[in-house]
Amino acid sequence: MYVKKHPDKTFDNDEHCEWTYKGAYLSYTDDNDQLNKDFFHSFIYPEGYENYNPSFQKYRSSTVVTLILDQKGKVLKHQFSHRIYNDHNLKYIPYFEKEIKKFIKYTKFEPVKYSGYPVKSETSFFIFYK
Repeated sequence: MYVKKHPDKTFDNDEHCEWTYKGAYLSYTDDNDQLNKDFFHSFIYPEGYENYNPSFQKYRSSTVVTLILDQKGKVLKHQFSHRIYNDHNLKYIPYFEKEIKKFIKYTKFEPVKYSGYPVKSETSFFIFYK
């Protein structure tokens, strides 16, 4: 089997891998998934943060979090890509990153599976801000 012959390979989403969080697939279009609910359960917006306003903003701000996970779901590396559409909120990026790192540290992630086998992988999820 391919997985057993390539134990050091890092799989990605383009390789028909499956990743769930607490047994459910993630939403990549809105914040209505368990991961976002868990993140925002303890997240406090910084004072002065301006919420999304659809009357003058086309998109909601978000952060794409990319993780390298081992075969047991342990985070080996993380990377952030921010899409902050309100320039006033750009100054809060370091705060967002600090809070996301804290969430990653205390969260048990499930490993990505390829043909049912846990594999080392690169995967990502979105954090959607209000």
